[in-house]
Amino acid sequence: MTQNYINHVLGAEPVELAEAKNYLRVDTDADNYLITNMIEQARITIENYICRDIVAKDRTFFLDEAISYINIPFAPVRTIQTITAEGSTASYTEIGIFKEVIELDELPAKKIKITYQTQGFVDASIKQAILQMVSTLYDNRADFATGTIVQELPTSARSLVSIHKVPYI
Repeated sequence: MTQNYINHVLGAEPVELAEAKNYLRVDTDADNYLITNMIEQARITIENYICRDIVAKDRTFFLDEAISYINIPFAPVRTIQTITAEGSTASYTEIGIFKEVIELDELPAKKIKITYQTQGFVDASIKQAILQMVSTLYDNRADFATGTIVQELPTSARSLVSIHKVPYI
């Protein structure tokens, strides 16, 4: 079994409130709190879809057992702070451009705990997907809204971020 815990969010949202309001064509401040929350929700939904952190975070990853390589979720990884196996410090080798894979020097290892920081990953397609998703959430913000209710990542946003999707098992 694996578990991944967010200790702290380190970065700022890649889409600012003013940018989202401009995209939505909202001129009033009445919905600022609502739109700010929608920006965060859109970002979290996209992060979970592509299995990468858009905003930098401090994370802890727990793994019951490792036999060979460990894929660290939500890369790119900025720094690996500690890796322990059964409570003792483990030695390892980082592999990959984004330090997203590690190989423990002693295998098999059990009860692995990895504390690390991600650096976040943003490009124009991710920002556009966030804006499109905020627009969809804003337009469909009530259960009684006419049209479709958002149950998954909108098709237009999904097509923008699909190129960044990495498998996480």
